[in-house]
Amino acid sequence: AQNLPKSILQVVARDDDHGLNGQLTYTIVDGNAEEAFTLTPNGLLSLIMNLDRETSAQFALTVIATDAGSPVLTGTGTITLIVDDVNDNIPTFAFKTYHATIPEDVSTGTDVLLVNATDVDEGSNAVISYSLVGGNSQFSINPSTGQIITSALLNRENKEMYSFVVVATDGGIPQAMSSSATVFLTVSDINDNPPRFRHFPYVTHIPAPTNAGSFVFAVTVSDDDEGPNAKLQYSLTGINVEKFQIDPSRGAIMAAQRLTEDTDITVTVNVKDSGIYPMSDSTTVTVRFGNETDFPQISVGQQS
Repeated sequence: AQNLPKSILQVVARDDDHGLNGQLTYTIVDGNAEEAFTLTPNGLLSLIMNLDRETSAQFALTVIATDAGSPVLTGTGTITLIVDDVNDNIPTFAFKTYHATIPEDVSTGTDVLLVNATDVDEGSNAVISYSLVGGNSQFSINPSTGQIITSALLNRENKEMYSFVVVATDGGIPQAMSSSATVFLTVSDINDNPPRFRHFPYVTHIPAPTNAGSFVFAVTVSDDDEGPNAKLQYSLTGINVEKFQIDPSRGAIMAAQRLTEDTDITVTVNVKDSGIYPMSDSTTVTVRFGNETDFPQISVGQQS
């Protein structure tokens, strides 16, 4: 805002006549539709309304000079006024929030997201620089282009979600203006963790005999990945594989035939995930037999 009214310039026209024939009065006849300017009869042009360069950056005022002679003679001139910019507009982001997903195995310096802000001012008042607030030092931004990149290696198993603030600051002098937007970044899983059996080897005890279809043992496996990369498939191998069967999705081992052995039986258990490039692990389960009477008996009572 300016102190109004504000004198801008003195309009002067030349008339070589003398006396009344050379006495001039001035009038604006075009270009002042907003009535932002006044012109006194003696030619003093003043501003009486605050201007907005972003709405109208230039005015062309048509002025007529009229003498006091008889007959009256006139002359026409154009005054062009250019409105200087002041830093009265903040940078504006295209979106208040941005969302992006990036795989956890990307290298340092990988492009993540391009943010963009605009400023309707001009010159240095419209030159925008970008900076980040937050991000755990995992990300950085090009101050000129708004390109966000990784500045460290990522690991989804350590941190899956990031949020940080991007600040856009203009080059206004003496007072810069700024605005911000929030970035939400999801780190997607890569199959970089193999499934792991909790123990190696396993030993279990079952009664002799054990009938076909009886539960023998259940292995436990962990996989720090997610989705298909953590979906597990179980199988058995080894010389005793025909004596057992395993649930391929749960890892529960059952007797495939009546077991009457009095010596230990060892079978190899394999697990692999369902990633595009599967990772696997294996262990052994040793089955030892004992007298049926050594095992607790479960009975169901009846109430009348």
